[in-house]
Amino acid sequence: QAALQGPAGGTWMPAYQWIVHFEEGGEPLWGLSYVKPFYDASGRLIGVLDADFDLPALNTFLDALATDYRAGFQVVELGAVPLLIGDRAAERAPLPVPAPLDSFIDFPGDVFVDRMEMEGERRWAAARRMVLEGGISWLVVASRDATFIEAPLRRQLYQVAGMGLAIVLGLALISVRMARRFGRP
Repeated sequence: QAALQGPAGGTWMPAYQWIVHFEEGGEPLWGLSYVKPFYDASGRLIGVLDADFDLPALNTFLDALATDYRAGFQVVELGAVPLLIGDRAAERAPLPVPAPLDSFIDFPGDVFVDRMEMEGERRWAAARRMVLEGGISWLVVASRDATFIEAPLRRQLYQVAGMGLAIVLGLALISVRMARRFGRP
């Protein structure tokens, strides 16, 4: 139904609780779906593509990225009630958005970078809004430990300051030498 009512190019459906895969006594399983209708040359519907992704699969993918890049990744599905769908803590169902990520939800523009307290440590975080086919918006947040980013910047600052000091001393010596030379009768 979502494929037939959505755009011809396909659409993403917001996260929803799946009816299948519900184990007795277990937690419900949530997921995402991308749907696209296919029509023949005469415009008659011949089928619908329905690609489903459950939250554990999304979070396994994010964990692999986090390991490879030594970073943290979160995905928030924006809407009337934003939901945290991508995070290590969101195993089978979305969670409410944690307080540190609240500041990212209402920022103007598409990209936001700031240093903040996340996961009990100081981190640099970058957030980007992504509008998916069908009008669903995600907020993707990547974060790294602040010392990982600040240490190389501090080293570069010291190097630039050292080069600047060397240039100033060199110009001062040249100026003194030229003043002596031109100051002689």
